[in-house]
Amino acid sequence: MKTCVFPGTFDPFTNGHLDVAERAAKLFDRVVVAVSASSRKNCMFSLARRVEFARAATEGLGNVRVEGFDDLLVDFCARENSSIVVRGLRTVADLEYEDALSTVYRIQNPAIETVFLLNTAVHAHVHGTIVRDLLRHGADVSPFVPEAVLRMF
Repeated sequence: MKTCVFPGTFDPFTNGHLDVAERAAKLFDRVVVAVSASSRKNCMFSLARRVEFARAATEGLGNVRVEGFDDLLVDFCARENSSIVVRGLRTVADLEYEDALSTVYRIQNPAIETVFLLNTAVHAHVHGTIVRDLLRHGADVSPFVPEAVLRMF
């Protein structure tokens, strides 16, 4: 049984995140959406709330589970018995950043492989930073987040 880990801060969980989770669910037997506490980022939503968002958005995906974590990704992967990390890519800048991260993961654990999924064009512009800014100003974010997440705001 192949299990992959799809990590992120998911602050909040967007349509782009859901797209990657859905596509990973078709490729792997099990997908664990790993919501990072990410103490280095100043998240708008608490870890518990971000886990709730991801669970609500992925509720209909039978082989997807959501867990929060507050340690190294490679340690989380070991607990989940997974050596596959899935990441979504929107831009060349994302690729450069994710390539550096994947190198660090492989140094920490040579068994770790990173699989990159290019974001679907319709979601390539969706970025958590933009959604957070819109939320702070009371703007409509319905085009950018799953309906289940929208209802939770």
